Amino acid sequence: SAQAFSGLIFRRASCLLRYPPCGIASVYCAMAAPTLFQVALCIVALSHFQKSSALRSTVSDAPIGFDDARQMPTRIRDARKATIPEGANISVGFEFECANKKFFLKEFLPPKWPNCPAVEFPLDGASKTNPEDLLVEVFQIPLHSNQLNMSMFDMPKAVRNIVWTKDAFSSNHGPECLLSDLPVQLLNKVPNRGMVRGDVVHNNGRCDCGYTLEYKTLPVHTADDIREAMIGGALVMKQASKKGAAGFVNWNVETLFEMEDSSERCTGATHVTKAFVVNKVSLIDMLRQQMFGYCAKKWSKEMSGNKVFRTSFAEAYMLWRAMSYCNGEKDCEQRLTLSEMCLKVWPDTGAAQADIDVNLFGGQAEKASILEDIFHAMGGENKTDQRFSEWSKGGVCSPAWAVWEMCEVGGQMANEASTSLDHIVASDPDLGFGGEEAGWYYGPGGGRGDTTTKVGAMLSADGRIVYGLAEYRKDPWNTISFRQCLYGSLRNVRSFEDGSGAELVMRCWLLRGQRMHSRRKSVYEL
Repeated sequence: SAQAFSGLIFRRASCLLRYPPCGIASVYCAMAAPTLFQVALCIVALSHFQKSSALRSTVSDAPIGFDDARQMPTRIRDARKATIPEGANISVGFEFECANKKFFLKEFLPPKWPNCPAVEFPLDGASKTNPEDLLVEVFQIPLHSNQLNMSMFDMPKAVRNIVWTKDAFSSNHGPECLLSDLPVQLLNKVPNRGMVRGDVVHNNGRCDCGYTLEYKTLPVHTADDIREAMIGGALVMKQASKKGAAGFVNWNVETLFEMEDSSERCTGATHVTKAFVVNKVSLIDMLRQQMFGYCAKKWSKEMSGNKVFRTSFAEAYMLWRAMSYCNGEKDCEQRLTLSEMCLKVWPDTGAAQADIDVNLFGGQAEKASILEDIFHAMGGENKTDQRFSEWSKGGVCSPAWAVWEMCEVGGQMANEASTSLDHIVASDPDLGFGGEEAGWYYGPGGGRGDTTTKVGAMLSADGRIVYGLAEYRKDPWNTISFRQCLYGSLRNVRSFEDGSGAELVMRCWLLRGQRMHSRRKSVYEL
């Protein structure tokens, strides 16, 4: 019965409060006076943490953030905007598709732009829009303008954490996207590129940009924000399901985007991304997936197992290593930068691998078991033209190569942009995944096409914990129950503020959670 299930939840919560598991969930579960929704999340988290705690017990390194001697150096920390706010203990984001819906920019692609932009517009009208020059150059809306702030429109508050984005680019750039001085038959319409002839891009300023619709959330850090974002997701999909101009009336997105004339209800999939603590266990897990699975074996994201890491091993390792480099020396903690570490610690692939050997691997046996798998997956000596002993010092698809390459490429980008490597690494999460070609790419497909969104590492408010982000693709709750909540149970929600939405999402969450808790397998989650 509902009463019995409720009693079970609170008895389990009492146990959690006295004996919390390690990691984010322990802090989250220990919040004072948890709501029923928060306690339900704790129980979900516990099944993950029981296995991960057992795995950690075999590793000498405790999770980053629980050793008072470790602290992110000031200059590296100041460059990072992605942090978990003080007082918050979780970080969750989710994506949900309207795969049967298309939208277009209301302005033509500017003539000097060779590509249609990968649009990301937060509906609050205040958070950062990607690309940064989208509003200024495409829509002539001044930078830092208050023109699109949602408070100026008739929009429900619950959509404040929702981001309007794209799932895929359209290959149709419109009938006016032509050049009168070139024969039409010599031109190709290439998705995401406007009009091209060979390698030359021809944009006559009359090219449309069309996309398949998708939404995602800004990172949310409290149970109330997760609950509100679920209501917000249902509300935006309700508007997107209306025909043409009937949806999003007096919303800020009405200024920017035009919906295709279709009254079908949104359909698609959901993807849930959650934070995990960066430590030796998670780094080795990331290394195996990105170097062995993606770079060497060319796995697609569908072959990635329970999760897809959206933060690169290279970025996570560099930050993790920076936290222990100074060993408590205050002057070092004040001045250290990633550029200095690249010069002193990772000046070449051999030095980078030696650093990884000492700080990440628990001896030569562990190093050999991991790196030999990568080496043989690439074809061994027959295809690499190297012996293992040579390749393991920094060959293609090795972790050392990824770290060194991030130093080299990131350093060049920093010089060109007249900024620091710390800012480049913090602002470009794709950088740590390498170049998109076979043998040099550490994302899904290994250079055969990758559409996954990359996310940079995050820091705790006190700078003592590094978090990465992973998408849990095979988790039944994330892929089935959550989708049924968002696309089904919440379909007719009216608002969050009047209480009806909160009641619906609570009921949906608990019912789906009960089914999920009794069915799903325990998976490794940090």
